[in-house]
Amino acid sequence: MLSKRSRRPKGAGSKPTKREDGRWSAYVTIGYRDGKPQRQYVYGSSERACVQAQNKLLGKSSSMVLPARESLTVVQWLRRFADERGKNRASGTRKQYGAYVVLVEKHLGDLSLTKFSGVQARALMSRLADAKLSGSYRRHAFTFFRSAFKSAMRLELIERNPMDFVDDLPKSTAVRERGAWSLEEEQKVKLALKGHNLEFLLKLCLRWGLRIGEALALRWDNLHGDILEIEHTLDHTRKKGGELFNPAKSGSKGALQMDSESLSWFESQRVKQLVFKTRALEAQVWQENNLIFASEVGTPLQYRNVTRAFAVIVKKAGVRNFSTHVMRRTFITGGIQSGFSVATIQKIVRHKSSRMTTEIYNETSSIQASSQMQNYERVSTPYDTLKGSDS
Repeated sequence: MLSKRSRRPKGAGSKPTKREDGRWSAYVTIGYRDGKPQRQYVYGSSERACVQAQNKLLGKSSSMVLPARESLTVVQWLRRFADERGKNRASGTRKQYGAYVVLVEKHLGDLSLTKFSGVQARALMSRLADAKLSGSYRRHAFTFFRSAFKSAMRLELIERNPMDFVDDLPKSTAVRERGAWSLEEEQKVKLALKGHNLEFLLKLCLRWGLRIGEALALRWDNLHGDILEIEHTLDHTRKKGGELFNPAKSGSKGALQMDSESLSWFESQRVKQLVFKTRALEAQVWQENNLIFASEVGTPLQYRNVTRAFAVIVKKAGVRNFSTHVMRRTFITGGIQSGFSVATIQKIVRHKSSRMTTEIYNETSSIQASSQMQNYERVSTPYDTLKGSDS
């Protein structure tokens, strides 16, 4: 007896078929419009490649009712795209997406998505230039718009991407060199830090490669004996009343085993904070956030104020001017050049992959004068305190 032909599970898409040109094709239903299924096709050089492309698209498929093309405005579509794309991105990125949408709303109003042409796209970018927005900002906005309309094409909401007609993009502006400090420069910075209110904060970032946001989000209950847990980052772009902390970047959570010198810094910070807290409680102005690094009344330190203070310290030290991320890059470069494996450094800085750690090392070490780092050593290093290190 012949077996009945098995049916594919609902929502699994079509079975791949081989085309006359040798390629394989399949489709996935991405939604419904006017009661009719809207399908998106995928192609592959082999059946396996086609299935892989189909599976990737299945995660984006939906049974939702798609809006009629004629009723959807440019702004409405950009808002939908920004909401969807921003789900797994940092709050600052989501905020920036919202700013791009506001710009479009200001210049285009309720223009229909299907009526947004290449000419209008060029006019939009021209208006952003007239508003004296930086070249870097306009390039980022353009990238966002292009991705949004490319997604609209995939859903067959529009036939062509209007941003493809924009050919007068602003030139890239120069950015600060993404290097690392030499041992000599690092020592100068440490000397400039002595007695500064941010001494412990910045020394901790230098010693362990912490991001500024991660350090500012540290709370006393993150310290268990000699183990420091990295779980959150301070949201310095939050709106009033918004969440103070965000979970640390994907894959960036972890635990670091502190050495004795680092622990002594924490004890000094606890004593210093107790003085501030006692004074603030007497004045009834203390706000308890359990932060290790807080203002004199317990509130979070402002990210912008920290970066400004950092710039002053760098100038005082007479070293090359980088962003605050230089402390993390200096830790990575110095650690590897000290003889510790990429895997060990990757574990400390909590990179997703060793490839990322290696790329940073290669980039920064090519900038450094190798002779300055040949004998990179510290009086007490944090590397050999981590379990599983190579030392």
